[in-house]
Amino acid sequence: MAVVSRWFPEQKGLAVGLTVVGFGLSPLVTAPVANHLITLYTVRPTLRILGIALMTIIIAAALAMQFPPRDWQLPHQTPGSPTCPANDYPKNLWRSRSFYGLWVCYTIGTMLGLSAIGISSPVGEEIIQISPT
Repeated sequence: MAVVSRWFPEQKGLAVGLTVVGFGLSPLVTAPVANHLITLYTVRPTLRILGIALMTIIIAAALAMQFPPRDWQLPHQTPGSPTCPANDYPKNLWRSRSFYGLWVCYTIGTMLGLSAIGISSPVGEEIIQISPT
């Protein structure tokens, strides 16, 4: 996300948001693949295959990413112009409705994510008969 935000300094939120959407939508690809592999093999070989495949993809993507050069500027931006107007961000943060809205959204997302992680083992044991070892 740091690489994406530096390549798109004027639209950091959109760039990082689209990156996070990629993380969130990845089960649309991996779940059917995992389901197909589980029907062909069993759970352990499927996890091994997916682990090796995803590790290879992640390492290849990481090697391809690079930060922009230090003196890189957007084509229409002059070196002396600021990318955004100055604001009193830290001072008014606690009075901002946006801050509290984002905080509530992140809290709900965190609770939902942790809940899903917490029930994944019992669901796996019950639905696909994974033995707890």
